[in-house]
Amino acid sequence: MLFEAINEIDEQYIESAQNRLGYEMLFSGYEDSSPYTARQKRSASIRRVYIGVAAAIMLLLATFITAMASSEGFRQTVFAFFSIRTPDVISPIEDEPETSKAVENIYEATIDDAVTVEYIKKALKNR
Repeated sequence: MLFEAINEIDEQYIESAQNRLGYEMLFSGYEDSSPYTARQKRSASIRRVYIGVAAAIMLLLATFITAMASSEGFRQTVFAFFSIRTPDVISPIEDEPETSKAVENIYEATIDDAVTVEYIKKALKNR
């Protein structure tokens, strides 16, 4: 219905709006009095096609990346489809890390009884 309504608009209103907005040849098509050559018109249309294709590719890529980041199941499906395997090896964590003589504990603080922070000073090796 919208397209039918647009087709019923009188051409003089469209041309008047084009002139006010500075788009003199937007809907009226290319006329013989056009300052553009056929080559310029062709290159402009080719440029529009390339820009449209690039925009579509970018939109699809952004959608795919968002789906990969947000859905664990989708990510696993894509990895399985492309036979991508991720290692599930996790290095063991020591209870108490070994301390070095080059590290000096300066200050220790507890934040909201949830996080303990240690400020250290590390001696640099002479080069």
